[in-house]
Amino acid sequence: MLKKGIHYLKNQKQLHHFSIYGAGQFFNLVTPLLISPYIILTCGDTNFGKTAVALSFIFFLIVFIDFGVDILGVKSVAIYRNDPKKLEEVFRTTFGLRFFNLILVCFLVSFIFWFVPFFNQEKELYFFSLFVVLGQALNPIWFFQGVEFFKQITWINLISKSSFLLAVFIFIKTENQYIYVNLFWGLGMILANSIALLWLVNKFGFKDLKPKKLDVLFQFRTQFSFFGSQIFVSIQQYAPIVLISYFGSNIMAFQYRIIEQVINVFKTYIVLFFNFLFPRVCFLIEDDPQKAIKTWGIYNGANLIFIILSMIFVFTWAEEIVTYFHVKEVSELSHYLKIATLIPIFYSISLAMKQLMLSKNLNIPYINITIILVGVSTLFLILAIPYFKLTGVLAVLLVTEFIFLFLFAYFAKKIISAYMKSRLLSRSTDITNPSNGY
Repeated sequence: MLKKGIHYLKNQKQLHHFSIYGAGQFFNLVTPLLISPYIILTCGDTNFGKTAVALSFIFFLIVFIDFGVDILGVKSVAIYRNDPKKLEEVFRTTFGLRFFNLILVCFLVSFIFWFVPFFNQEKELYFFSLFVVLGQALNPIWFFQGVEFFKQITWINLISKSSFLLAVFIFIKTENQYIYVNLFWGLGMILANSIALLWLVNKFGFKDLKPKKLDVLFQFRTQFSFFGSQIFVSIQQYAPIVLISYFGSNIMAFQYRIIEQVINVFKTYIVLFFNFLFPRVCFLIEDDPQKAIKTWGIYNGANLIFIILSMIFVFTWAEEIVTYFHVKEVSELSHYLKIATLIPIFYSISLAMKQLMLSKNLNIPYINITIILVGVSTLFLILAIPYFKLTGVLAVLLVTEFIFLFLFAYFAKKIISAYMKSRLLSRSTDITNPSNGY
């Protein structure tokens, strides 16, 4: 079975695409690890924690810009990839909605940054961080994913993160310049995404780029419920460090950020793997369900093996990894890191199940599970932080990921069972029909 899987992967065009995609994503993933020790040494532990909290809050705002396009937009482009007029409609309507949301978000959060004490204390840092939101509004990666233009995604990531690295190393020289770290992240995104957008419009020959109001309103209504679930996904990803800073301290946020950065390398990779495979599964599930299930199983199975081996490595070398960040509490943080290695394993399995659910349009159970589970886990985080510190945070995150895995697996199993039954019925029909094969 393993030999068949390896042979299947070797003969897939998708493997070539993934190697191209993976090259850019590898650089995208390691950039925070390359830059973090420099920022910590130059700006200090506390200020590094502040930049991490601000960036997490900004990443939460990004869900309002994307408005579900990272899933539903990719799916639409994948389905209509051979229909130029439909692609142009999806392109202009999606960007019309994104820019409307950008204006709304910037206006509302500017008010928050000025008048809410928690943000007002670092309002310069938060205002500069808004450039990341602008960069995301220009982001065409969702479109490239749908048409499987992975080389272009690689170039976007290389230009964006290279610009960020160079800017930080050149301009961040003193402790009080930490407020510019997220600004440089955003400027790198703006540069790369602007170039990519111009190339995309020229490549596909899009002429009518003015969004139609009715189309934008229709997309807003149809995607709103899914967008609501993505808010809760974003809360699950980015709320912990903000809550730790608010109910704990910036030092505790710094400690959590170290653990999070290592684990997020693999969680981000898993999301990128999801984004890579999702359009292919969506396309095949409509065209060839048997091939879709086969592709889904082989690629996600191989990915899970990779994640498990990676987590064994992180667990074994936890102290050395933590030492790389120039922290003082090496023993304590390495202990937390070892516990956290279970999170990417659970996350990898649950996202594979989620991929199958969304490809079969099981949006409603996905939305309900996400909203309820994230809401409950956020409440438990608020209760756990003051009393159990990082131990409580990790415990809540682990239990949450496991429950996601269990519930998503229930629906994925039903999809696979239905597929297996239809396959058996098809074989039975072939056997009982004497004209078949003659």
